[in-house]
Amino acid sequence: MNDDKQPEEKQEPQIQEYRLVVVDDNESVCNSIRRELGMKTKHESFRFQIKDFQDPEVAFNYICDHDVHLVISDIKMPFMTGDQLLAKIKERCPQKPVLIITGYATKDNILSIFKADKNTIILSKPWDPDRLYASIKKLLDLKDS
Repeated sequence: MNDDKQPEEKQEPQIQEYRLVVVDDNESVCNSIRRELGMKTKHESFRFQIKDFQDPEVAFNYICDHDVHLVISDIKMPFMTGDQLLAKIKERCPQKPVLIITGYATKDNILSIFKADKNTIILSKPWDPDRLYASIKKLLDLKDS
């Protein structure tokens, strides 16, 4: 009988990466979201790979050409509003989840958002980091680890 047992190799847990696009004309907002989500996922089994854009049209082209899991967008931006961006995304990629973060919500743009997609989540600026994180996890259907 041979009792030569090989020590078991400890396998590192597989880290799942989710690709997020953040669209806000204020670069510091994009940086804040990146920093907050980086801290929140430090001990999770997933990470967020974040690409940010200050121009909604450039962001839309990127979203159409790349495998993006979630879009986070401001509403009030030059050239194209967040509700217009949402409508374009939903026309091209109806299943793509979108999270709207705004300091300028009006009745009209909220109705426009829900007309384009009733599952979109809207958060106000300044946002609560825990609520932002929970909203992203909900939209991506991520379970607590």
